[in-house]
Formats: sequence, structure tokens, C-alpha cells
Amino acid sequence: MLILAELNDDLFIHISVNATRTNRESWGDTQYAEGLARAIRQVSGCDSAVFFRGESPEPTGKRDVVLRIIGPHLEEPVPGLPNMLWIISPPNLAPSAMLARYQAVFSASRYLVDLLRAVNIKAEYMSQATERGHFHPSRRPADAPDIPVAFVGGFAARVDRRTVLYAVEAGFDVHI
Repeated sequence: MLILAELNDDLFIHISVNATRTNRESWGDTQYAEGLARAIRQVSGCDSAVFFRGESPEPTGKRDVVLRIIGPHLEEPVPGLPNMLWIISPPNLAPSAMLARYQAVFSASRYLVDLLRAVNIKAEYMSQATERGHFHPSRRPADAPDIPVAFVGGFAARVDRRTVLYAVEAGFDVHI
């Protein structure tokens, strides 16, 4: 398991997202990457910056590493730097030949990790978390239109769906 605090001597992680600089506000991956960069900066000796589709990171002279958060447009690894890939969305859009060009591939799906390993892709499980300060109902503009709430999931008699119960208890009209 990679412990960032153990690598804290001048480590700079360049985080890439699929958004372009001009449409970055409309992509959830942008906010996710910005939150991740803030978390990395909290580790002593580490720094981070986000770059966008079609851009290349500017080497800092430190121990530069590229972390691409995959989306529908997977770009080539950055030459001369260690390149890691984190699959958090559309894994079906990532051809195995492209994935093999990365030094490390992470996925929030254990099932996908097993599939990738079966075709000799060096893959590891890394769960996905969300920055609560950004993705929070209090950030929603007061004049924003209501958004229907839908739950999509399989029947599981062994467990109740607490998130659905909480939403109904909070007064949401949940469609199942």
C-alpha cells in the first residue's frame, strides 16, 4: 500500500482530468481532482496541481508524477515521467494496450482490477472518496431547480437500502 507521507521529499503529483480548461466547471472530475490536490498539499513535502485534456504538465524539478483520472478521453502517458492511471468512470473506454503504457493502474472496482490483472495489466484497488466540503447540499444555489431523486439497484433481501430510507425520511420523492 502506498503511503504518501512516506514519499514526502519533494513529491509533486500532476493530476489530469478529462475536462478541457474551458469546460472544467461542468465536469465533476475537475472538482474531484481539485479536492485530491488540496489533500495532497496537506502532506508535508508534497505538492500537486491539476491539468486538463490536451495539456501537458510543466515539470517542477521535484519528483514529478502524473496521475490521470480516466474519463471518456484517455490520453497518452507523459514521456519521461512516471504515469499512473485511476479509473473512476467509463472503464469500457480504456483499451488494454493503452492501459499497459502506464506504470500503475488503479480502480475503485475490485472486479475491474481482477479483469485487468487477467490480461497482464498491473492494477491495484484504490477506493474513491469525495470531498465533503465541495459535494454538499449546502452549496446548491437557492434558486436551482429541483432534481428528481432516483435509486437504481438490484434487490437485496439481506440488506435494507438505508440511503433510500434516509432520503424518504428527509422528504424526498424517491423514484425506484
